[in-house]
Amino acid sequence: MQREWMQLSRRLMLSLFAGVAAVSVLFAIFQARAEMQSMNEEVQWQAKVLAESQQRPIEELVRTGAWVDLQAFVDRFQNQQRVEGLAVYDITGRPLAITAGLATRLSSTPPAVAAALRAGSGRAEFFKAGRASMHILAIPLISGSTLSVFSPFSTTSHSSAHLCCGTRSPAWPRPWCWSA
Repeated sequence: MQREWMQLSRRLMLSLFAGVAAVSVLFAIFQARAEMQSMNEEVQWQAKVLAESQQRPIEELVRTGAWVDLQAFVDRFQNQQRVEGLAVYDITGRPLAITAGLATRLSSTPPAVAAALRAGSGRAEFFKAGRASMHILAIPLISGSTLSVFSPFSTTSHSSAHLCCGTRSPAWPRPWCWSA
């Protein structure tokens, strides 16, 4: 009789332990997703604030055709915290001015720029530039009869985070992972 109680007690403890572990893992996944969403929203908000604060000076430089001054202006944003750089594109999607460090990381014009030019309204997206995760906010500028796009680029290293649970074992060779 005592042996049966011991077996039952052991099974109850294991069941309780497994239940608590499962709830803890689910809570950790939920918390990680919420944190990633919060960080993504913060990056989008910072890009919008930067774009709104720099839009007028850039429009003026594009309107007057001061290309050397425009390049100097966008180069000021190199090596900023979380801001990878700025770019200003013409109506065909070619860069008029682009932060030097950013030019080396982008292999082509991001799709958000083309979409903003077609629609005539702002576009935002997260994308991969090489191994880095980035955010772009493409805002159309209208300077006289010229349409161009101003784009602040932000680094989003948190967007490539992974949450892995589990250990390697012969029965389950790879840990279960979730990535944002």
